[in-house]
Amino acid sequence: GDNMLRAAAAAAALAVALAGADEYPLKKGVHRITSFDGTGLNAISFVPDVASPPAGGFPVIVFINSWGVGSWEYVFPTEYLAKGGYVGVEYEARGFYLSGGTIGTASPLDVRDVSSVIDWTLAHFSAL
Repeated sequence: GDNMLRAAAAAAALAVALAGADEYPLKKGVHRITSFDGTGLNAISFVPDVASPPAGGFPVIVFINSWGVGSWEYVFPTEYLAKGGYVGVEYEARGFYLSGGTIGTASPLDVRDVSSVIDWTLAHFSAL
């Protein structure tokens, strides 16, 4: 539908924008992010490895796994975006694979987890 076309157009625009960008070396990591209620969330990060980030830091992009695939689902796009200057974090929603808790499928707990992951990312990396 329209949402899929918009997403494809946005991805294409981002790819074109990044194609001419400098490529940053990366730091990669596997993390256990503690969410607001103590639930551990399995995460992978790709972060530009620079001595000092640009003024204002790097923008953040967060991916969450879909129903049948773990955090490795977005390894390639996260790595690609990080090479272009993004802090990339992908994580497994509660109840999936190595994350704790029970599956809620976009429940209020899942929504609060997103905020926890963003807060954790901003606290640990040089990001906007």
